[in-house]
Amino acid sequence: MLKSFMLLLNRAMPLLLLLFVVLAFIQLFIFLPVSWKHFGDILRFAIDRARFFFLPLALFLLSIVFIGYIYEVSSNRLARLGLRRRRGPLIRLLDFFTKRQVIDHKLSRQHKDARIDSGELAAALRARIIGQEKVCEDIAQQLKLRLALKKRTGPIGVFLFLGPTGTGKNLLAQQVAHQIERPCFFIDHNAEAGLISQIESILKRDAEAVIIIKEALKISSEEQDQLLSLWRGELSAARLSSSLSHQALFIFTQTIANSLSLDDLDLSTAEKRRMEGIKQAREIGIAPELTAYCDRIFLFQPLKDYDLARVSALAIEALIKRYGLHIEAGGIDPNIILPLIRQQREQDAEIATQDIVRLVEDKIGEALITMRQQGFSTVRLQEQEGQINVQNTSPEQERLTPNSSKG
Repeated sequence: MLKSFMLLLNRAMPLLLLLFVVLAFIQLFIFLPVSWKHFGDILRFAIDRARFFFLPLALFLLSIVFIGYIYEVSSNRLARLGLRRRRGPLIRLLDFFTKRQVIDHKLSRQHKDARIDSGELAAALRARIIGQEKVCEDIAQQLKLRLALKKRTGPIGVFLFLGPTGTGKNLLAQQVAHQIERPCFFIDHNAEAGLISQIESILKRDAEAVIIIKEALKISSEEQDQLLSLWRGELSAARLSSSLSHQALFIFTQTIANSLSLDDLDLSTAEKRRMEGIKQAREIGIAPELTAYCDRIFLFQPLKDYDLARVSALAIEALIKRYGLHIEAGGIDPNIILPLIRQQREQDAEIATQDIVRLVEDKIGEALITMRQQGFSTVRLQEQEGQINVQNTSPEQERLTPNSSKG
């Protein structure tokens, strides 16, 4: 019964508002030193002056009533079908004054953050980041703890990723933002706007952003002081509001020499990995103040040959798509790329994914162009006698193209 009464009250809201205006006008007239006779004279004068507008006004109001009736009938029909949520004037008015959408968004965010499963998050990250299983597990656990906090004195988290080129630092940062459903922004050190100005612009756009700052060593001492002041809430030294930064996640990345090997280190526990991260950050010159404020420093291990082949295979697939072709179902077999990687290892121990992709492009680029010109759409890579070949697998023609032989 109460529900029916509320629905009736919701539908009668326009009449109630009109009645409130009339009563307020009468109450105002009572307090004013104006007689009823004088009020009648004023009312007759106003009606006489406005009689030419009665017909246009009546037609306008009639059209509004007709449009409102059509909308109401349509809304009720869609609501019965479950295609629209009915929100009458009363609900809309309450939403406007209480900012319900903002409150619902914050409650939904808090609910999602509090229910993050570190195991599921780690599995999702491992499925997309190759060769960094321990890093994925550690950051998933850190995110679960940080996002569960109800009261914060600083950002959600300040993380530092250290590792050689091509180990997945930036990709993991992007995947973290994707998995926790937050927008991701990169800071450009070469931009005309400074570091703090870029962060200010991002936080004003979306305070819940994941801000990725590449090459932490490029941060000047002045910018570092401003960042620390922001996180500590010392607004006299920074132009930003600390309350905005408390909803954001900051991730710094820094490339280090590929000669770093973690195989000989005891990294069996998260605590030992944390201490080793602090040690490596200090050795490469990361400022002690910034290191001390980081919630966790993650070390990315150089990829082993097979892991490097897997990452390179995915990058080569993306390269082939840019040529307007597709790889057959199942993707590129990493074992095809392994001989090339081992050959390059003999010449340069610090080989990265980009190096492998460039070498493969030099070998198969002409063949890819020829296949596209001949109308082929799907190809496969094969390894023959130490060389990578391209073969057409389009349904209309199963043959090796003349220009797709040895690269």
